[in-house]
Amino acid sequence: MRSLNDWIYDYGEQVKTGEIREAYQGIMNFMAQLRIYFKNKYPSHHISSSLYPGQMDITFFAVAPKLLHDNGLKIMIMYIHEKTRFEVWLVGRNQAIQNEFRQLLKENDTNNYTLSSTADGIRSIIEICVDEHPDFEYQEELIKRIDERVALLVEDIEKLLR
Repeated sequence: MRSLNDWIYDYGEQVKTGEIREAYQGIMNFMAQLRIYFKNKYPSHHISSSLYPGQMDITFFAVAPKLLHDNGLKIMIMYIHEKTRFEVWLVGRNQAIQNEFRQLLKENDTNNYTLSSTADGIRSIIEICVDEHPDFEYQEELIKRIDERVALLVEDIEKLLR
């Protein structure tokens, strides 16, 4: 069995090549630009105060139009490192809100949304893959696809809340 020292040494060797550092910085820079894009395009939305960089597992920030925010809901724009893809999650402020909204979705047309598992530790109500294989060479198009998917989810959720 490998030791922590083995893992750390291997990590150091990977960092020395510069590839991991470049990739990670590219992801963080893109997510920061994406957050600024949403903040500028939707000034009335509540935007998370910072970008959560994660621990090389997930990186995300939250947006919440007023109606969602007032109902304890928000949209998480996620980059899943291991899957190298973008997802959009609908989450509730707490478990009670998540359960309440999950029930509302079950009772209404969910526009083909699949509810997330209710297993322990799952914080999302809905998880949507936005881009299975994002192309970071075309960042404007990637931002546009993410924005379109978030806008569609927000529109559908707001219809349910009205």
